[in-house]
Amino acid sequence: MPMSLPARRRLAVLLLATVSIATALPAGALAEQQRPAGTAFARPTRTTPPAAPEAPPVVPAELLTLVPMAFELKSSGALGDSSDRAPLQVTRTSDRVHVRLSATREWLYVRNPLDPRRVSAALVDHAQRVIITYEESDLRNALGIRGWLDVITLAVDPATLIQRDVDRTVLAAPETRFPAYRAVEYTDWLEGLGGQ
Repeated sequence: MPMSLPARRRLAVLLLATVSIATALPAGALAEQQRPAGTAFARPTRTTPPAAPEAPPVVPAELLTLVPMAFELKSSGALGDSSDRAPLQVTRTSDRVHVRLSATREWLYVRNPLDPRRVSAALVDHAQRVIITYEESDLRNALGIRGWLDVITLAVDPATLIQRDVDRTVLAAPETRFPAYRAVEYTDWLEGLGGQ
Protein backbone atom coordinates (compact mmCIF):
# COMPACT_ATOMS: atom_id res chain seq x y z
CA MET A 1 0.00 0.00 0.00
CA PRO A 2 1.48 3.41 -1.02
CA MET A 3 2.19 6.06 1.64
CA SER A 4 0.09 9.18 1.82
CA LEU A 5 1.66 12.59 1.12
CA PRO A 6 1.61 13.77 4.78
CA ALA A 7 3.24 10.50 5.86
CA ARG A 8 5.98 10.95 3.22
CA ARG A 9 6.66 14.47 4.44
CA ARG A 10 6.98 13.32 8.06
CA LEU A 11 9.34 10.55 6.99
CA ALA A 12 11.47 13.01 4.96
CA VAL A 13 11.72 15.41 7.90
CA LEU A 14 12.63 12.53 10.23
CA LEU A 15 15.33 11.27 7.83
CA LEU A 16 16.73 14.77 7.36
CA ALA A 17 16.92 15.33 11.12
CA THR A 18 18.61 11.94 11.64
CA VAL A 19 21.20 12.65 8.92
CA SER A 20 21.90 16.10 10.38
CA ILE A 21 22.47 14.72 13.85
CA ALA A 22 24.56 11.81 12.55
CA THR A 23 26.87 14.11 10.57
CA ALA A 24 27.22 16.61 13.39
CA LEU A 25 28.47 14.05 15.90
CA PRO A 26 31.47 12.87 13.86
CA ALA A 27 32.35 16.48 12.97
CA GLY A 28 32.62 17.34 16.68
CA ALA A 29 34.66 14.21 17.34
CA LEU A 30 36.91 15.04 14.36
CA ALA A 31 37.48 18.56 15.74
CA GLU A 32 38.48 17.05 19.10
CA GLN A 33 41.01 14.77 17.36
CA GLN A 34 42.57 17.64 15.34
CA ARG A 35 43.03 19.94 18.34
CA PRO A 36 46.58 19.86 19.75
CA ALA A 37 46.88 18.21 23.13
CA GLY A 38 46.60 20.51 26.12
CA THR A 39 44.66 23.23 24.32
CA ALA A 40 41.10 24.22 24.86
CA PHE A 41 38.59 25.98 22.73
CA ALA A 42 38.55 29.69 23.54
CA ARG A 43 35.15 31.06 24.25
CA PRO A 44 34.55 34.55 22.91
CA THR A 45 34.44 37.15 25.63
CA ARG A 46 31.45 39.39 25.81
CA THR A 47 32.05 43.00 26.51
CA THR A 48 29.42 45.26 27.89
CA PRO A 49 28.52 48.20 25.71
CA PRO A 50 29.91 51.54 26.82
CA ALA A 51 27.73 53.45 29.21
CA ALA A 52 25.44 55.98 27.63
CA PRO A 53 26.58 59.56 28.13
CA GLU A 54 24.78 61.34 30.90
CA ALA A 55 21.87 63.52 29.88
CA PRO A 56 22.52 67.24 29.47
CA PRO A 57 21.85 69.28 32.62
CA VAL A 58 18.36 70.66 33.13
CA VAL A 59 17.94 74.30 32.14
CA PRO A 60 16.14 76.42 34.76
CA ALA A 61 12.88 77.89 33.47
CA GLU A 62 14.09 81.49 33.87
CA LEU A 63 16.91 80.83 31.38
CA LEU A 64 14.43 79.73 28.71
CA THR A 65 12.94 83.24 28.40
CA LEU A 66 15.92 85.59 28.48
CA VAL A 67 15.75 89.17 27.28
CA PRO A 68 18.08 89.53 24.28
CA MET A 69 21.43 90.89 25.38
CA ALA A 70 24.72 91.81 23.74
CA PHE A 71 27.94 92.42 25.59
CA GLU A 72 31.70 92.32 25.36
CA LEU A 73 33.61 89.98 27.57
CA LYS A 74 37.06 91.17 28.56
CA SER A 75 39.65 88.43 28.42
CA SER A 76 40.73 87.09 31.75
CA GLY A 77 43.05 84.27 32.73
CA ALA A 78 40.20 81.80 32.29
CA LEU A 79 40.08 82.31 28.52
CA GLY A 80 43.83 82.36 28.05
CA ASP A 81 46.73 84.31 29.41
CA SER A 82 47.02 86.87 26.60
CA SER A 83 45.78 90.13 28.10
CA ASP A 84 46.10 91.96 24.77
CA ARG A 85 43.35 89.83 23.18
CA ALA A 86 40.37 91.80 21.90
CA PRO A 87 37.21 91.39 23.99
CA LEU A 88 34.82 88.65 22.92
CA GLN A 89 31.59 89.99 21.47
CA VAL A 90 28.60 87.98 22.67
CA THR A 91 24.95 88.24 21.62
CA ARG A 92 22.56 86.08 23.63
CA THR A 93 18.86 85.32 23.36
CA SER A 94 16.81 82.53 24.91
CA ASP A 95 17.53 80.18 22.00
CA ARG A 96 20.81 81.40 20.41
CA VAL A 97 24.24 82.54 21.51
CA HIS A 98 26.65 84.20 19.07
CA VAL A 99 30.30 84.62 20.09
CA ARG A 100 32.77 86.53 17.91
CA LEU A 101 36.21 85.26 18.89
CA SER A 102 38.15 87.40 16.43
CA ALA A 103 37.77 89.06 13.04
CA THR A 104 38.16 85.64 11.41
CA ARG A 105 36.26 83.25 13.71
CA GLU A 106 32.78 83.21 15.24
CA TRP A 107 30.43 80.67 16.81
CA LEU A 108 26.65 80.39 16.70
CA TYR A 109 25.11 78.03 19.29
CA VAL A 110 21.46 77.07 18.78
CA ARG A 111 19.21 75.49 21.41
CA ASN A 112 17.31 72.41 20.27
CA PRO A 113 13.61 73.41 19.92
CA LEU A 114 12.39 69.91 20.84
CA ASP A 115 14.63 69.36 23.87
CA PRO A 116 15.76 72.64 25.46
CA ARG A 117 18.64 70.90 27.27
CA ARG A 118 20.42 70.12 23.98
CA VAL A 119 22.49 72.35 21.69
CA SER A 120 24.19 72.34 18.29
CA ALA A 121 26.61 74.90 16.89
CA ALA A 122 28.35 76.27 13.83
CA LEU A 123 31.88 77.63 13.73
CA VAL A 124 32.41 80.16 10.95
CA ASP A 125 36.03 80.40 9.83
CA HIS A 126 36.25 83.48 7.59
CA ALA A 127 39.91 82.87 6.71
CA GLN A 128 39.07 79.48 5.16
CA ARG A 129 35.56 80.54 4.09
CA VAL A 130 34.02 77.49 5.74
CA ILE A 131 31.15 76.81 8.16
CA ILE A 132 31.75 73.80 10.41
CA THR A 133 28.61 72.36 11.99
CA TYR A 134 28.82 70.63 15.36
CA GLU A 135 26.16 68.25 16.64
CA GLU A 136 25.60 67.77 20.36
CA SER A 137 27.97 64.81 20.61
CA ASP A 138 30.71 66.73 18.76
CA LEU A 139 30.40 69.62 21.23
CA ARG A 140 30.50 67.24 24.19
CA ASN A 141 33.48 65.23 22.93
CA ALA A 142 35.57 68.00 21.39
CA LEU A 143 34.81 70.96 23.65
CA GLY A 144 33.32 69.51 26.84
CA ILE A 145 30.02 71.36 26.35
CA ARG A 146 27.36 69.25 28.07
CA GLY A 147 24.30 71.09 26.76
CA TRP A 148 22.43 74.39 26.50
CA LEU A 149 23.01 75.28 30.16
CA ASP A 150 26.78 75.37 29.60
CA VAL A 151 26.34 77.67 26.60
CA ILE A 152 23.75 80.08 27.97
CA THR A 153 25.58 80.71 31.26
CA LEU A 154 29.02 81.05 29.62
CA ALA A 155 30.55 80.65 33.10
CA VAL A 156 31.37 84.36 33.21
CA ASP A 157 31.78 86.87 36.00
CA PRO A 158 29.19 89.68 35.53
CA ALA A 159 31.86 92.27 36.38
CA THR A 160 33.68 91.43 33.12
CA LEU A 161 30.68 92.33 30.93
CA ILE A 162 30.31 95.52 28.87
CA GLN A 163 26.73 96.08 27.65
CA ARG A 164 26.17 96.68 23.89
CA ASP A 165 23.20 97.05 21.55
CA VAL A 166 21.76 93.77 20.23
CA ASP A 167 22.55 93.08 16.56
CA ARG A 168 20.04 90.42 15.53
CA THR A 169 21.75 89.75 12.17
CA VAL A 170 24.49 87.78 13.93
CA LEU A 171 21.83 85.38 15.22
CA ALA A 172 20.84 84.23 11.73
CA ALA A 173 22.04 80.84 10.50
CA PRO A 174 25.60 81.12 9.17
CA GLU A 175 24.56 79.51 5.87
CA THR A 176 22.24 82.47 5.19
CA ARG A 177 24.74 85.10 6.35
CA PHE A 178 27.62 83.63 4.35
CA PRO A 179 26.13 81.83 1.33
CA ALA A 180 29.49 81.73 -0.52
CA TYR A 181 31.08 79.62 2.24
CA ARG A 182 31.01 75.85 2.05
CA ALA A 183 29.31 74.12 4.97
CA VAL A 184 30.80 70.92 6.37
CA GLU A 185 30.07 68.73 9.36
CA TYR A 186 32.65 68.62 12.12
CA THR A 187 33.63 64.99 11.45
CA ASP A 188 34.14 65.67 7.73
CA TRP A 189 36.17 68.75 8.60
CA LEU A 190 38.40 66.68 10.90
CA GLU A 191 39.07 64.20 8.11
CA GLY A 192 39.66 66.76 5.38
CA LEU A 193 40.56 70.28 6.42
CA GLY A 194 41.61 69.64 10.00
CA GLY A 195 44.52 67.38 9.10
CA GLN A 196 46.16 69.99 6.87
